Amino acid sequence: MRSQRRHEPRLESQAQAFTYNCARSGSITAGIIVAILFETVALHALLWNYWWIAWPLTLLNIQLVYWFYSDYRAMAEKTIQLSGDALRIDFGNQWAAQIPIAEIESAHALTWKNQPEPSKEYLKVSGYSDPNLLVRFRKPMQFKGPFGIKRTARSVGLVLDEPELFEKSLTSQTQNSGRLLL
Repeated sequence: MRSQRRHEPRLESQAQAFTYNCARSGSITAGIIVAILFETVALHALLWNYWWIAWPLTLLNIQLVYWFYSDYRAMAEKTIQLSGDALRIDFGNQWAAQIPIAEIESAHALTWKNQPEPSKEYLKVSGYSDPNLLVRFRKPMQFKGPFGIKRTARSVGLVLDEPELFEKSLTSQTQNSGRLLL
């Protein structure tokens, strides 16, 4: 049996790390990978006579399987970090941003009853899970997504293992620096 190592998150100096292991789903990831592999075999067999199409599609599917696997692993290794001057969102291989603390307008807990509606100003950064924390910004902030995608949003829905601790830490950070969080 292969040992399961827990990787310690890489922290910036004096940053608090918040994990999001509750967003990981091995069964969903495995199901997607198995579906891609079945589709790869079927597509390759269907296009056998057109090898110049079949092989590139097979290689793309293998790369997609690797991306899903590496994203699952990255969600265990990366964290959302709160330091004295910035909130660093690093969500697997999916979304990343560095937001100055001064640009954070508010943060509050979410439940299934008060999930925000999808819009251009809202970004859901919670993988397969529903977000349990909403962070609003004073102005639109830029996020870097998979495959070079860039997106701006005025609010972000995060999923954290300890959202209450994040809210307390953010409140104390803003009070210590003289900025009030609404």
